[in-house]
Amino acid sequence: ANEPKPEECFHNFKLSTATGDHNYIKGNSLYFGVPISSGGGALTIVSYAAHGSKADAQPPVLDGHKGPVLDFDFSPFHDSLIATGGDDGKAMIWGIPQGGLNKSLSADEALVTMVGHQKKITVMRYHPTADHVLATGSADQTVKLWDAEQGAEKTTIDVEGSGNIILDLQWNYDGSSLLSSSKD
Repeated sequence: ANEPKPEECFHNFKLSTATGDHNYIKGNSLYFGVPISSGGGALTIVSYAAHGSKADAQPPVLDGHKGPVLDFDFSPFHDSLIATGGDDGKAMIWGIPQGGLNKSLSADEALVTMVGHQKKITVMRYHPTADHVLATGSADQTVKLWDAEQGAEKTTIDVEGSGNIILDLQWNYDGSSLLSSSKD
């Protein structure tokens, strides 16, 4: 394989060291997101069109959590929507401006804030076939299903018998089953 050309790469991101056991980067057809090192829980969103340039020392971020962003997920139905889950136990839905972030957004600029977990959110996944349905897993040993458009908790699944933090959630292809895994 050939070395990638510098003009086809992204450079200079100071990654967060508090992202847990999850992906450091996720993307959709227009953007990718990556948690970066900052004073709070910051996630930067970058347009793929920006390749070849160095990231600003302090790029614009989604900065709504009181602690690190531990997981995030792009909506499979709306390229401009992203959900973030943090150390503060909150899940937030954000709208990404056309072309990507050009300024940082604070908590009061989130479209929806969902409060219900008693401990940090460790993983989140949008439903693959139902718009605005989001699953969140938490260190409180619960999985919650949300109407992410309204911010309403629809159900809570107690997985206390797992004995540990939920590490991953996966919907099956048609969304009829949700699987969780934990550290045993």
